Amino acid sequence: MAPSVLIVEDEAILARNIQLYLEHHGYEVHVAATKEDGLRQFKEVHPSIVLLDIHLPDGDGREILRHIRQTDANVGIIIMTAFGGIQLAVHAMAAGADDYVEKPVALDTLKLLIDKFIGEHRPPAGTC
Repeated sequence: MAPSVLIVEDEAILARNIQLYLEHHGYEVHVAATKEDGLRQFKEVHPSIVLLDIHLPDGDGREILRHIRQTDANVGIIIMTAFGGIQLAVHAMAAGADDYVEKPVALDTLKLLIDKFIGEHRPPAGTC
């Protein structure tokens, strides 16, 4: 089964580009454009990793981060932030995010971070 990724990003073109790139590389990808939809899909999909924008039209992505960490400490969370949002990303990492990338996102760099996280958190062979 392919690892699943939930993208919570309100910039539709960016979200679609990431989705297509990751699907091309074998990931199952789900996209949410709002905080509310991101929380709903997180509960339904149980992704391996979440790509999370901090600034969403209906709230703060850090609320999603807190909810995920309270629900499942093993889900990977990569914050996506615009230039100048580094301070927010640092605070998000202190709150439990695993990494961050600056926008515009370099797709190959993002994939490397995802691959690294998935590789480090894959169960040993022969276990369930």
